[in-house]
Amino acid sequence: IAVTSAVSGEGVTFVSRAFAAVLSEDFARRTCLISANWWSSDDSESIGLAGLMQDFSGIDDVLIDSGYPRLSLIEAGSIPSHERAKIATAELLAPVLAELVDRFDHVVLDLPAIASAAAGLALSAVADSTLLVARQGMIRVDQVEAAVHDLRHVRLLGVVLNDNQLAMPKSLQRRLIEA
Repeated sequence: IAVTSAVSGEGVTFVSRAFAAVLSEDFARRTCLISANWWSSDDSESIGLAGLMQDFSGIDDVLIDSGYPRLSLIEAGSIPSHERAKIATAELLAPVLAELVDRFDHVVLDLPAIASAAAGLALSAVADSTLLVARQGMIRVDQVEAAVHDLRHVRLLGVVLNDNQLAMPKSLQRRLIEA
């Protein structure tokens, strides 16, 4: 499941991590969370996904134990900025995902925003389905509509509204939660 957004800063990494944690802990599923966002990563020393996609290492070399029994992580790894667009292709990611799908019940991909890197759109095509993250008050409706249009070739599960603020009295919110 790919997780992306229309623009940067919508909370894709937060939603990806929370989603992977829920799958692994609440649903007891073996889950692998992969950071594929080299545009906002600071994994300067890590081999990570970049190494897997360039045949520098094997999956066992880059899997990180999260401390939870059913959750593993793979960092983005280091890719020089001039090589990011070249390596961030569906053709290079597909064989890595195929091996991970054999090992895990779910693989969650933390992807870059569609507007900031074409890789977000290209890499979402490899996933079985995609979630689009939108932060309330940060993104315009036309930007979300454009992202949904750009993602028309993938199975879009829906839009996750992040950092939502309800405009209703607290007493009414409590009543709704208690009901």
